[in-house]
Amino acid sequence: MAYGRARAGWRGEKFRKEFPNEPKYRHSLKEEAESFRQMIAVLKAEEDYQTKPKELDGPLRALVILQGVGLLEPILLLDRADAGIAQDYPAYRAAHRDKIREYLSGFMVPKTPKVAAQ
Repeated sequence: MAYGRARAGWRGEKFRKEFPNEPKYRHSLKEEAESFRQMIAVLKAEEDYQTKPKELDGPLRALVILQGVGLLEPILLLDRADAGIAQDYPAYRAAHRDKIREYLSGFMVPKTPKVAAQ
């Protein structure tokens, strides 16, 4: 519910304030990241949260972990983007190329094991 409420707030004035040059509403990276952060905050505020991470399904657990290490935006851009969010990629990449690389090298592309010399 927290995710849905956060997204609903972006349909009006909030979107126009954040994106004054956009002619009409579109789903944005800022909206999606804020919505997931609010959802994660509600989840973490629950009394039994300390035992919950083990019970969370894989994608939700991954979002919680990535948000905790500051890599929520890269996963949203690279794995969960729709046409609206994809429009935010060039600007994010220009400002945060290091975060994209960190996400790719740490979570997407497995490290190559070292081969013993023969």
